[in-house]
Amino acid sequence: MSMLLLFLVLVATVLVILSGVWVTIALIDAVWHVDRPGSAPSAEPADKNTP
Repeated sequence: MSMLLLFLVLVATVLVILSGVWVTIALIDAVWHVDRPGSAPSAEPADKNTP
């Protein structure tokens, strides 16, 4: 019984660490996209020749 509990605790720990890494990567990716110049869409229409 204690071996099963230890195994479950280890699996849960690995899942928490992996989710933390995933969130960190997602946050860095989001900040990277915001900081890059030209990443925001332009307020001007794409085609100025349309009536």
